[in-house]
Amino acid sequence: MRRLWRRLALALPGLLVLAGLTALRLADPAPVAALRLQGFDLFQRLAPRVYDPEAPVRVVAIDDDSLRRLGQWPWPRDRLAQLVDRLGRAGAAAVALDLVLAEPDRSAPARIAELLAGRAAPAELAQLARDLPDPDRDLARALERVPSVVAFAPADTPGRMPLIKASFAEIGPARQGLGRFAAAVPSLPEFEAAAAGNGSIGAPAGRDEVLRRLPAVALLGDALIPSLAVEALRVAQGTGTVTLRAAPDGPGLDAVRVGDAILPVAPDGQVWLRFTADVPARQVPAWQLLEPASDGADSAAALRGRIVLIGVTATGFGDTVLTPLRDRIAGVTAHAEALEQILLGGSLTRPPWAAAAEIGLLLALGLALVASWRRLPAIVSGGLAVLAAAAIAAGAFLAYRQAGLLLDPTLPALGLLLTHGAVAASAQWRVERERRTIRAAFAQYLAPSLVARLTEHPERLRLGGEWREMSF
Repeated sequence: MRRLWRRLALALPGLLVLAGLTALRLADPAPVAALRLQGFDLFQRLAPRVYDPEAPVRVVAIDDDSLRRLGQWPWPRDRLAQLVDRLGRAGAAAVALDLVLAEPDRSAPARIAELLAGRAAPAELAQLARDLPDPDRDLARALERVPSVVAFAPADTPGRMPLIKASFAEIGPARQGLGRFAAAVPSLPEFEAAAAGNGSIGAPAGRDEVLRRLPAVALLGDALIPSLAVEALRVAQGTGTVTLRAAPDGPGLDAVRVGDAILPVAPDGQVWLRFTADVPARQVPAWQLLEPASDGADSAAALRGRIVLIGVTATGFGDTVLTPLRDRIAGVTAHAEALEQILLGGSLTRPPWAAAAEIGLLLALGLALVASWRRLPAIVSGGLAVLAAAAIAAGAFLAYRQAGLLLDPTLPALGLLLTHGAVAASAQWRVERERRTIRAAFAQYLAPSLVARLTEHPERLRLGGEWREMSF
């Protein structure tokens, strides 16, 4: 009984560490989640997605050169209309504007007429301004002529409900657990009516401002809404319905189907992004398509049959996001990367069984380590713990690289090392306590050399002494 208690006392620190880590993982506080995400970011930095120049997605970038050549931002809507028309003539499969056009063009003749009327200008001049072409109307007509998608942005303050063009089919309780937005800022009604699609550009970043996921679908109030990427894909394929499939083992989403494309998503409707480096080949500067002096034929030919997203990438304008690769890219580029993953494959998934597998692996290896402690030398046990932790990290990285699975190696690997450290520290403390006890008990009766020998080998301390055959 005494021996059993000694073994339990030796194993108790390790068991307490395992229990604490398991409880911590089940609670999953912010620091634990942040550590897990940092591990996933490291995987992407070690093996980012390789950009395919044949990817059927391009970004028409309103970049610094375009603003320097064609004028400051925001551009008149008739210039955007020219850009949309040029993309339509180039044969783009779909044109998506990563721009929220929520207000009328301030340079429109109608706005100028209102200004002139308020300043008591001649009536003829105000009427002349009203008779000039309306740039908002020009853009609406251009959007109507091509397969186009406009955007709306989620917001906190109540406003007008966007006009959703997509219809949804749900297989199972698919909408349970989806992210929900309270309100949105839509584009002008005439743009929504003219375009074939309308998608959300909401892209919530993490607490560290790193964008790792994009909502494929979400809820706006009680209505289902598609992301800009999903809506662009729907319009490009000419389909009207987005199919949501519920997870088989619980509420929430498992996959989103758009035409022939199936996108695996998390239960909350978000898709993990697997980033590439920010490559120039993905973008076509807008000025190459608009400036008469430039030869935009090659640029236009490169857009045939591709989904084209128009967005602002100029310095100081538009939204930018930080990626796990530590690159800061324009928000329109993030939507393009999501589309590339959908069309080319290689999406990342965090399987529903991942958390249970990680906790199970921690408990199995931790209990095996505690049970084998007295049977193995401390240095051997420590070496095995380090090797096991390295194998866990390598296995998780291999699962990411080969299958796109996001498995967290930090919990089982660090847990194994902490468990070994707790058991080793407990054993060392017990040894030191025995040594102090022996020194205190025999220092007054035995020679110092004999006391030192007893502290090194306490098993020799037993009643009855020992018999030896000796010669003098």
